[in-house]
Amino acid sequence: MGIRMNELLIKLLRVRVQGAIAASAAIDGIDHNALKGRIREIFVHDLLSPFLPSYAGIGTGKSIDSTGKQSNEVDVVIYDRDLMPALMLGQRESLFPIEAVLYVIEVKSSLSLKELRDTTKKAKYIRRVSHLFHRVTLLDKATKRL
Repeated sequence: MGIRMNELLIKLLRVRVQGAIAASAAIDGIDHNALKGRIREIFVHDLLSPFLPSYAGIGTGKSIDSTGKQSNEVDVVIYDRDLMPALMLGQRESLFPIEAVLYVIEVKSSLSLKELRDTTKKAKYIRRVSHLFHRVTLLDKATKRL
């Protein structure tokens, strides 16, 4: 038997997702790809933030490990701020200890084979960064069932 979610929450989530999609479409006229991508990262941040548990933070940056390895820059990093705080380099840009990283998200304005390969390469690299330990969360358990 699956989890039944409150219909009001589902409606609110749909409205937020539709708003993020509409906002994303509204900036299509911007002719600067990096700026457009950054704005879309902000939309994803604003969409996800209200649904994260209190211990989770969200930002942009690189994950680092105790051996000095660093990931490529990641658009959206969801991390456990109770486990290990991020080293903030700006308002959103940070270095995230890999042990605290829960999820990473790449935001793409368009998806080509080249972009898909690049994103896959980044994901594989993040998996190679050394964890000193791993915290199992409810989100981990839920994603294993999918």
